[in-house]
Amino acid sequence: MRNYRTLKTRFFDSMTYMQGATDIVGKQLISLMRFAAVRFADNWHALCKWLEKKGWKRLGYGFFANVYATPCGRFALKLARGGTKTGYDSYARFAAANPSNPYLPTVYIHTRTDFGMMTLLERLTPLTDALHPECVDIQKRLKADVLDCKNTDTALSTVLMHLHPLHERLDLHPSNFMARGDQLVITDPLAG
Repeated sequence: MRNYRTLKTRFFDSMTYMQGATDIVGKQLISLMRFAAVRFADNWHALCKWLEKKGWKRLGYGFFANVYATPCGRFALKLARGGTKTGYDSYARFAAANPSNPYLPTVYIHTRTDFGMMTLLERLTPLTDALHPECVDIQKRLKADVLDCKNTDTALSTVLMHLHPLHERLDLHPSNFMARGDQLVITDPLAG
């Protein structure tokens, strides 16, 4: 039998970032994440089924993660399973540390659990055709041997400089770019 107090303490100790989710909905989501981290501490599949049963809509999925829309529709919850998604963990921490960068998703909570990671972030929209050329440009720059940041705004150059040393681990395809209105957002650029 799992020790409830130990799991609850680990949840709060592992919560690395929390910003802007302090309104009533945000507080309810924090409580839900705490409950989920304790109740489903080591069972990712059971948590996914439970969320769907409670009315959360699965927005997308990949090999390591599922993304759900919160019932209110304002937030997205990314559940990554296993310890192999260290690329996403480091990127979520980078995004959380740079909340004013428009090319990064707004991360409200990012925490590790026994099954992997839980990240509460802003809900974004799919990439539009108008943003596709910018997406292709970023992919080319990051894959180049020499990073060219000339004529690049500071916010984008910050992201490019962070990602460029990791270019062999990049996992850049259209589904890892999303939009916030007419702003391109890089959501999950690293493999593994």
